[in-house]
Amino acid sequence: MWDVLKLRVSALSSRDRVCALLFDEMALKQNLTYNRHDDIVVGYEDIGDGKRCERLANSALVFMVRGLAYNWKQPLGYVLTSSTAKSDDVKSLLFECLERLQAIGLHVVVVISDQGPNFQQLVRNLGATSDKPYFEHNGFKYYYMYDPPHLLKSIRNNLQKYSFVFDGSKTACWADIKSFFNLDQQQRFRLAPRLTSKHVELPAFTKMKVKLAAQVLSRSVASGLETHALLKFGQGSDTAEFVAVFDELFDSLNSSQLSCI
Repeated sequence: MWDVLKLRVSALSSRDRVCALLFDEMALKQNLTYNRHDDIVVGYEDIGDGKRCERLANSALVFMVRGLAYNWKQPLGYVLTSSTAKSDDVKSLLFECLERLQAIGLHVVVVISDQGPNFQQLVRNLGATSDKPYFEHNGFKYYYMYDPPHLLKSIRNNLQKYSFVFDGSKTACWADIKSFFNLDQQQRFRLAPRLTSKHVELPAFTKMKVKLAAQVLSRSVASGLETHALLKFGQGSDTAEFVAVFDELFDSLNSSQLSCI
């Protein structure tokens, strides 16, 4: 696979070689399968380099690389684990991927994962912080970031539990969004027609859906909140501003082209 990828990379321009390295874990059903080609039983924990044991695997750690300036992506490989991958093992595999990608001519500028506890421990081990959101390896600098969909869900989940104070004295709270929804659903022509009780009550398992978080922290909800703040209940303007900021931030991270004004 690496030889084929190297050949493909050789045809890319310097701009198109700029990419992101992503990794994530996925749950697996425990099962054993015999691989006739390699004469090996697959389904046990196996993190490479002979690190194989008799524990049945129920999770896979998957690595993928994706272009930033040019739309391309390539899965790199996976390892099987019997539980959440240890941060030290993830770090070792991460460095191996970075070295191989650098060797074939790709320019990795950012590493992306979700906010799993083992990945948060990895960030601490790498020495990346909010003030220094990058780490260095073999003389190269790599930025580390959590993936925007998970961050958006985290913002929505925290807003449901706590009030956010920003810009010194402004306060955003979930109660404003619920009050707006209760008023808006009574209107003949709604300002935020996509907003439903599922968005504001968040029943079981809905907290995992990015779509619901994106539809709450959206321009239409911000506009509706601001309108009702002016015409109806007189509060919620701060929450409207908070929602609008995260709508624009998510859009900027979800974009593929740079627009210069």
